[in-house]
Amino acid sequence: MPNWRVVGGALWGLLLSVSVAATEQNWPEPLTWPAVQAWFKDLPNELIGLPVLDDAVAAWQAERLNVLAEQAQLGSRLSLNTRLGQSSPNDPLHGRLSIMIEKPLAGSTPLRQQQQQAVLHAADCRLKQQRQGYYLTVLEHYMAVLLADLEQSWTIEVMAMKYVHLSRTRDYLEAGRSNRTALLQSEVAYAGARMNNQQRESQQQLTRLALARLLNRLEHPPERLLGVPLQPHAVPEVEALVADLRRVNPQLYIAKQRAKAAHLAYRISRGVLATGSLLRTEFTQASEGDTVWSLTWVVPLWQPERTLQQQQLHLQKTQQALAIRSQQQQLHAELVTLQASLTHLHRRYRLSQSTLLYREVALDDSRARYELEMNSHLGDSMVDVSEAQWASKKSLYALLLAQEKLRILRGEGLCGE
Repeated sequence: MPNWRVVGGALWGLLLSVSVAATEQNWPEPLTWPAVQAWFKDLPNELIGLPVLDDAVAAWQAERLNVLAEQAQLGSRLSLNTRLGQSSPNDPLHGRLSIMIEKPLAGSTPLRQQQQQAVLHAADCRLKQQRQGYYLTVLEHYMAVLLADLEQSWTIEVMAMKYVHLSRTRDYLEAGRSNRTALLQSEVAYAGARMNNQQRESQQQLTRLALARLLNRLEHPPERLLGVPLQPHAVPEVEALVADLRRVNPQLYIAKQRAKAAHLAYRISRGVLATGSLLRTEFTQASEGDTVWSLTWVVPLWQPERTLQQQQLHLQKTQQALAIRSQQQQLHAELVTLQASLTHLHRRYRLSQSTLLYREVALDDSRARYELEMNSHLGDSMVDVSEAQWASKKSLYALLLAQEKLRILRGEGLCGE
């Protein structure tokens, strides 16, 4: 008997696959990261219409279709045969109607059910992993928009200060306290600041369009975004990360499930029932009124392709087993690199926080000197604070993104037995 739970689940997934990503979404304004997370969480596995995920969903459906096709090939078959003829021109017509049922003996055995379940588990985990990659891409673009906004504010202040310097130089030139060279220098500096500001404006729009594409809302790109409510946390030790990696990492889980499926497929190919033998039951009704029932056991005696199939499955089994070791080594190296990167990002973030604090104190000092009508460079201090705020957020978002990469690499709770 086929595994109806597997068949039913696959059919249900295929029926749902006709759904298309909703183009209308009640997004809050300004857009918040929790709203994006809630939207992402509600996306069904079978959803199509998001270009980033379409290939992943198609591959997932193909795996399930392959299982269904294999189950259909090993299932019972019903055929109807009719025959009408006569022995000679003068003999009456005589007919025969036959109903034949064929059942391959290598059907839905427990071993084959385990093999198909392993294939489906690997496919499901692969889709979940790709969805996590999509989540990480959305987070990266969301942060890029926030940084583009901060950088735009910074360049506006720079442009404003360059304009102030240009106006002051013009006044000094009229008063005879400056020269033509200084004026040209100020004009070039202001023109460069304007050009840089225009570039930042274009970058601001491009980052919004990229995020809107990922959220399937190109017609309504987000205008305002609120910050990401994520916080830095301590970097775990490598030993603890490696232990978690071997236990819950989705890539290793996929490799193990594929190796399990390949091993079971090889065992099935070497079984007695894998020879292609089948039972055939036939009921025949002749026009003369005779009814014949027969039961036939068909056993192929020579199958050269079976030996080749066993060799291919044995090679596949060996390759999948080696893939687990290779995957472990690759993930271990990636984990160590990411852990070292997190340590460096923590230090860089603390340095940016210290720099921001210094710039803010310097701004307070400049503001106090300005109120006393002393030479204060207040405008330059304001620009320095904006630059320090942008640099601080940039280092923070790099740290938070690396933390999310580590969380996804560990894959805790994503896939399991």
